[in-house]
Amino acid sequence: MRSICYLTLLFMTGCASLFDAPVPYRDRDAVTIRFSVQDSGVPDGALAVAYPGDPCTIIVRPSVYPACVTHEVAHCLGWRHDNDKYNSMYCKD
Repeated sequence: MRSICYLTLLFMTGCASLFDAPVPYRDRDAVTIRFSVQDSGVPDGALAVAYPGDPCTIIVRPSVYPACVTHEVAHCLGWRHDNDKYNSMYCKD
């Protein structure tokens, strides 16, 4: 019984960073999204890309789907990370 409790605590602490992540800023509440999973259309060196607008187009490489979806949807809603530098928040490499 004790080992089950330890395993449960271990799994819960592994998820803590997910729940502690800050909520990304947004400047709109709704947007139409065109979404595709493919390699073409994603710039070299990028894992995924969002072309903001309405509709917003998101293209995610198959190798990182579904890990980077939240990151790109946040861009469609207006989130911009610092100085357009690479940022993997909400996108596990």
